[in-house]
Parts: sequence; C-alpha cells; structure tokens
Amino acid sequence: MNKPAHCAHAADDDWRALAESVAQELGTLDPDNTLGIVYASDRLADDFEAVVGLLGDRTGLRHWVGTLGYGVSVAGREFYDCPALAALALPIAAEEFRILEPAADGCDPLEGHGAWIARHSPGLGLVHAAASAPHLLQDLIELGETAGCFVVGGLTASRNGALTVADRVRADSLSGVLFADTVPLATAIAQGCAPVGKVHRVTAADRNLVFELDGEPALKVLYADLGVSDVEGLRAYADVLNAALPVENSDRAEYLVRNVLAVDPKCGLVVIGDVLSPGAPLQFCRRDRDAALADLDAMLADLQGRLPGRPRAAVYITCVARGPNLFGEKSEEIRRICDGLGPVPVIGLFANGEIFNGRLHGYTGVLTVFC
Repeated sequence: MNKPAHCAHAADDDWRALAESVAQELGTLDPDNTLGIVYASDRLADDFEAVVGLLGDRTGLRHWVGTLGYGVSVAGREFYDCPALAALALPIAAEEFRILEPAADGCDPLEGHGAWIARHSPGLGLVHAAASAPHLLQDLIELGETAGCFVVGGLTASRNGALTVADRVRADSLSGVLFADTVPLATAIAQGCAPVGKVHRVTAADRNLVFELDGEPALKVLYADLGVSDVEGLRAYADVLNAALPVENSDRAEYLVRNVLAVDPKCGLVVIGDVLSPGAPLQFCRRDRDAALADLDAMLADLQGRLPGRPRAAVYITCVARGPNLFGEKSEEIRRICDGLGPVPVIGLFANGEIFNGRLHGYTGVLTVFC
C-alpha cells in the first residue's frame, strides 16, 4: 500500500444524497487496484444495492465488500441507529486480493479460487455474513482451513434484510475478500471483559446446564469467585456477569463470551448460553464500561507492538452491545481506536456478532490494520 487510503462518510435521510456525498469525497479511483469497503446502517437496507451501485458508478470501483449494521463509525465518530454510510478505498494491487462473492446455498464459498490461493497463500480473510446464512459456522471453519488464512469479520445487524456485498448484493449469505500474504496487516480482538477468579474445568454438565466446576457445585464456585455467599449477593452482579470460554491452544489468550442465563440454588447449577462438555474450561468474567475500556487499551497496545509497518488504514467491527450502549454517547470507543492508531482512515461497523480466527464471538471488537 504505497498510495494513501481514503475514507468518506455521510448521514442523511435521503439515500441518494448520502451516497453522492460519499462518492464525491472518495473521488475518482483506480478501478483495478483499489478495494472498496462499505458499511451502511440498516436504515438503508431497502436502498443498499442502489447505494453500492451509485458508489461504483461515481468512483469507477468495481470491487466492493461490506454489509449492514445498526450503526457505522468513521473518523472518530459513531452514527448509531440513524441513516449513515461509511466507505474505505484501499489501494491494493488487483492480484493481491480476491473477492469471495456470495455463494449459492450449499455451494463451497472457495469454489473457483483454488489457483489464486495456491499462488498467493492468503494471510487474512475479511468476511461478512447473515446469521441466517446456511452452514455459517461450518463455512467459517472450512474457509480458514482450506484457504490457510486467519478469518475476521462480522455478522449483519439489520431489522430489514440481512444483506452483504462482495461485487454483488445478496441476502442471507457469506461473502468477503481474501488478502494475499504480501499485504502487510495485523489484527486483534478486544474481549471487553475482566476475568473474575481463575479458569475452572467443567466436571459435570448437560448441554448448557453446568452442575460442577473442579468437582464442586458450580454455583458454589461462582459465589467464591465473586466473594458472595448467596443469591442476594449475586444480584449485584446480574447486569455485568458473563462466562468466558477460553480457546485452548490460542496464542492470543482468546475466549468466547457467553451469557450467564440463570442459577439454581437448590441444585447448585449455573446455566450458560452455550453447550459445554466435561473437561471444558470456563472462567467467569465481568463486562462493564471500566473493564471494557481497560481491555480495549490493552488490545491497542498489543497490536501496536505487532504492526509490520506504519498504519495506513483500519477496519473496526464491534458488537451492537458496545459503542453507545456500553461507553456512552460521545463515540468513546472509536475515538480511542483512532487516537491509538493516529491520523489514518478508519471505518467501523456495529455488528450482530464478530468473527475472529474463524470463530463467532459476542461483546467484542475486532480491529484489522493495513500497513
């Protein structure tokens, strides 16, 4: 990426005026050696295909990837639950990226890309998908394994049409882009939580009912981790308590955050929002503003230490439960990202699930930086 990246945004009730403004700000671009990333709020769902088409016509770009979210972010500002559009033009040689168009139901998303993958050994895939996409979890796993790359991205968050674009717009699908290993970049995840107590082992469970941890009643272990003695003491943590499921053999201390759905004092069990088996690791965690900000700062510090060069552009996909719902109305989350990276183009999406390392996360923020 020797040429500068460009980003643009607009918020307007009229989709055409909004798209025209973004296109004018982006200007005329090299159609063969530029990738467009576009995020639109779901208030634009009915006109999303027209928006993408207008952006392509005005800028000359043929290749666009992106989706809808409950909001978008750009240049240190968040636009949540209002008509808004954010676009990023990445100057990358045409041979260094490969569009994964939405596949037909039941088809391999990598069909027809084998020769390019063999030549370029992609290092990262950025994908967007509807939660309703057929075989989503299986496709994410196979995408990473078959292409041999690290997969990040987000799920569409839309109340009116789960649309993604990868050269063409389609509903209820998985699509995106692969980047060759010659594209310098780095990615990281902000988990948004602070651990409470140590990592335990599930010793008795039935699907999402956890009866025992480390051979003790699960609820007794939870009480001990929080320093409380009964359900009344537990109530003080009701709004911030979650379960963290550590990803074993991960070099990034990665974990999946799941809800603590209920407890049963009579049986001593804890109900978790996932299926667990004996032997699985589990740690309780606290998710609140202070814990999330500390974790975000730690993620930025770690990422800056791993960047392969000077940041030139970034994409940030964050959970709809974060942003203004966790940090307040002053765009603090994206401002912190932009302050940490410096004066580079950054666009973001409020997603209904975040993808990192081919796994589906919640309550997290996934940052990818291009150098």
